[in-house]
Amino acid sequence: MRRVSGRMADPPVQADTEKDRRTVANGIRRWLASGRVQSEAGGFCAWRDVANDKLAFEYPELTGYALSWLAGLSEPDEREIRAGRRAAEWLIRRLSVGDRSARTGWDSGAVYTFDLGMISAGLISFGRLVDEPQLVEQGQATARQLARYVERAEGLLAIVPDGPPSGRPPTWSTAGRPHLVKCVQALLLADEYDAARRLSIQAVDAQDDGGRFQTQPNGSIVMLHPHFYAVEGLWMLASACNDDGLLERARAATRWAWEHQLPSGGMPRWATGHEVGPEQVDVTGQAIRAAVLLHVDVPRLDSAVARLAALAQEDGHHGYALIYEPASAHLNAWATMFAGQAIGVAIDGPRAVTWTNFV
Repeated sequence: MRRVSGRMADPPVQADTEKDRRTVANGIRRWLASGRVQSEAGGFCAWRDVANDKLAFEYPELTGYALSWLAGLSEPDEREIRAGRRAAEWLIRRLSVGDRSARTGWDSGAVYTFDLGMISAGLISFGRLVDEPQLVEQGQATARQLARYVERAEGLLAIVPDGPPSGRPPTWSTAGRPHLVKCVQALLLADEYDAARRLSIQAVDAQDDGGRFQTQPNGSIVMLHPHFYAVEGLWMLASACNDDGLLERARAATRWAWEHQLPSGGMPRWATGHEVGPEQVDVTGQAIRAAVLLHVDVPRLDSAVARLAALAQEDGHHGYALIYEPASAHLNAWATMFAGQAIGVAIDGPRAVTWTNFV
């Protein structure tokens, strides 16, 4: 059996532990609009800690994700629209005073281009849903900033060049480049097609013949979370532009990642080709979405979906949420969104998600 970061992998999920997938999907939708992961000011927070029932920090990138999630719902109800309006207004307030930082009081105020892409896409999509020109215009203005960065740097750098530098060590989120191709979503929604095409080149250049992306600035470890961000960006651009070549690159990367599925059914945090890291729940959601949306035949897709459903936790009467990793006490907001879309496409097929409302 393959070893997982120095220990044996978790056993497979047994059939009698599986929850009804439609029930979990509906519960996820309910939880994300319940206010349990949204601050009083309106921003979506990274997680809710089960042990002390406290929220983590407000997360602008994640708030952008939440707006895309809400914009993609079938027949959103009044509570979901209200949650989206509060989230959008919180982002607009931050941007109106020039605050583009990853989060308040962190990393010397560094501004991450990936965050700007997710914020922009969310504002545009939700603004169009509720017919709010101010939201759409702010999202488009942010996307145009990204397009200018693409032109200046022949792609995107992780940290914007006109802001404070990050004080964090160089890793995929601070110095990597392939994952930034997911920002094509914002560029495409703002009709910045040339910039989106140019941005895709940095993912293509970072992919080897086996399909994997070099997510780290140096080294052979592939972090699967940003690896799938690159897959998602190529899929979105290929879907918008009918590019079969980019689709095949995204499929190759997806097949490579699925070779590292754990016995539990979940996916690991990282892989080297012969060794894998511990299970990470958001990556499992990403892997399922990629396999279904790209029509990649993987032998144990159903066990991955079962694993997500089994790990979903009830949060009182508020619905279901996903944790970040099996031993975590955090009800994680982005893992929950990824899982919601993953279970949705597993039930209803690729039509359940489009590139415009992808989280």
